[in-house]
Amino acid sequence: MLLLISFPLLFRFWIKHEVNKEIKMQCIQAKDSDLDNICDLLAAEFFDDPIYKFVFTNPVGRIDRLWRFFRIYVDLAREYDGILLLENYAGVQVFFRPELMERINESLDLDKRLRLACGSDYMTVATWMKGCDNYHPRTPRHYYLFLTAVESTHRGHDGARVMKTLFRELSIILDKAGFPCYSECTRRGGLGISKPFGFQYAGSARCVEGFPEYYPIWREPQKTVV
Repeated sequence: MLLLISFPLLFRFWIKHEVNKEIKMQCIQAKDSDLDNICDLLAAEFFDDPIYKFVFTNPVGRIDRLWRFFRIYVDLAREYDGILLLENYAGVQVFFRPELMERINESLDLDKRLRLACGSDYMTVATWMKGCDNYHPRTPRHYYLFLTAVESTHRGHDGARVMKTLFRELSIILDKAGFPCYSECTRRGGLGISKPFGFQYAGSARCVEGFPEYYPIWREPQKTVV
């Protein structure tokens, strides 16, 4: 009898737990101790990305080189509070504030870091990065959304909630600061994902010679957030 009574109680508890879990999905402040796991997530989720598999051409050791490549930029973003992280590493966004963009362009020896990190893929990485930089707008001052990733087990309905949580939090940051934001989608589907949060397709697809095309997006600061 106890089991028959307990089952619906447990069922109601489970339903309540699931609802609360959805409500409580939120970003947390990334700590230095999170950075390795963040790079694990990024390397795994970008392993078969339509752009990055052309940048890091050799699948043997690709995940390690991706990890080291991402670690350079994760470390830089962390210095300027440019990481949005969900609990349990369900998803992450890495973005650069305007002051970091200026520092990258003017004073950081990124080439040396990239050579050490990328090994045999250095030349293709350098070509890709230089090509993208040629298309990157110089003015006005803006944020740059560099990476967005959702951990594979959180795709589907969870993935939509992860994306919504990350982009909503980013929108709050952008609107509070009053800055526009630039980003690139390596898949056309990214245009639809980002649009509800104020991002617009910035003209036409871009193509660095020797690599697949990608899709630039731009967001102006807004007074309201989705």
